[in-house]
Amino acid sequence: MRVVTKFFITTLMLTSFSLERAWAQQEQPALSIDEKLTLRILETSDTKKTILTNRGLEDGLVVETHAKFFLTEGVVARGVVVKASPSRSVWSIYRIVDSSALSTNTVMNIKISSPLKLTEDPTQAISVAPQGPNGEITQRVMTPVPDGSFKITDSDREELEGFELSGNSSMGSSNISTPYAQRRWEAFGLIYLNSLSGTSESSIDDATDVSQSHVAFSLGIERYFYDSENFLKKFSLFGFFHSRSAQTGDDLVLENSWTEFGGGANYHFYGHPTRPQNLVGFLSGSFGVGSVSGSLTSSSGQADQSIEGSNNFLSLGIGGKYGIKNGWGARALLDYYSSGEAFSLEDGDEITRSLSGPRIQLGISYRF
Repeated sequence: MRVVTKFFITTLMLTSFSLERAWAQQEQPALSIDEKLTLRILETSDTKKTILTNRGLEDGLVVETHAKFFLTEGVVARGVVVKASPSRSVWSIYRIVDSSALSTNTVMNIKISSPLKLTEDPTQAISVAPQGPNGEITQRVMTPVPDGSFKITDSDREELEGFELSGNSSMGSSNISTPYAQRRWEAFGLIYLNSLSGTSESSIDDATDVSQSHVAFSLGIERYFYDSENFLKKFSLFGFFHSRSAQTGDDLVLENSWTEFGGGANYHFYGHPTRPQNLVGFLSGSFGVGSVSGSLTSSSGQADQSIEGSNNFLSLGIGGKYGIKNGWGARALLDYYSSGEAFSLEDGDEITRSLSGPRIQLGISYRF
């Protein structure tokens, strides 16, 4: 009897769950051909072939709904719903007339249309796909679909990953959590593991070889431009504050503390910076200036001398980033660092030094 009762309860729960999902999808009937709806674009992929909107099942947008996107100037794109929740929908855009119109926070109208399908066979295409200035296809060729079906290619499916459908996204709502791809700023903190070497020369000592291995810290902020329509979409700019200290030298023991400020740019050559749970590879270059303070002690027991100086530096490297949907992330960078320094001692002597070598940087970040 207990077995029968448990089976009955389990069956009832599963049936209720299935009915609840079915009711959610049928709560609003699917829109008919030529019906219109106003929506807001919440997020776009960098190719503009995949977009997230603030309308979903509650508005009659079900999977495999095809529509034309238009502004007052006319039709700007055509696409199909490939994911849907009660208040959001993800669209695969298979015809782009004006890519600049497909940007985050743009409000536009859609008109439900009959389905179309992509084809890569130019003999079956309605028109030849024009190419942009860099050779990219701006309008993909199409041919009607006899059975009304629609297939997503592997590249399209890759772009769908990371689009968040959950949450309340009613148009005009002030409590919408910002989608990951709409966050343009990122704060980061890094730990540096340095292994530098070079030469040091002063007016009281010949040039000597020096080496320096230490741990340093920096804080910075980065700005992305992935909503840009030009080459800037793969770049980001950043600025940072860097603090470090070290001791070098044998005959002359130099104890220094540096305070450095700098900036640079990252070029993202692998992956999409707009996508969470996605490894992003980047090339990095930076430069900056700083101030140096410390003390100098000779091996002969000469009294300490305080020093003041300045330095300039540059670096080039390669790294990777990884972020999650709530904005937190991690990054790593391997770069080559080169600096030049000049110090003035209390007795009027001067020291010049050059240091260069590899650095490993590890840290965390937050996208906002």
